[in-house]
Amino acid sequence: MSRLPAIDREALTPQHQGIWDLVRVGKRSTDMRGPYAVLMHVPELADRVNALQAYFSGTAALSDEDRELVILAAVREIGAQYAWARHEFRAHELKVPDDLYKQAEAELGTQRLVEAVTLTGLYGMIGLLIKAFDVPPAPEDPPTF
Repeated sequence: MSRLPAIDREALTPQHQGIWDLVRVGKRSTDMRGPYAVLMHVPELADRVNALQAYFSGTAALSDEDRELVILAAVREIGAQYAWARHEFRAHELKVPDDLYKQAEAELGTQRLVEAVTLTGLYGMIGLLIKAFDVPPAPEDPPTF
């Protein structure tokens, strides 16, 4: 169980309900889960983190494979089971290169390498939120590490 109480959408201001709705777009459930269950205690911050995640899911130059590899490396290092369970299936067959910087720069180029490092930081932050507030995995995503 999380250390913070669940946020009730109806108790939020109309502006904050709009942020809630933006965060939930395309999600399987209507309740607030994972790191956003924590972030919605500060809706403006949730909005900004959601925008950053939307960038990586939509317009970033990183390939889906590279994005999932970065996410898994970050959340595995931190031990954030919720995020690991959400992303493990997407990156099941990816391998980590040996010569990290030179190979990454050669394969990704500057923009995608900067995005990869930023995405690592984003999921480091998400992993820390998950760990600090003891956010459990969703029932349909049992922990695998």
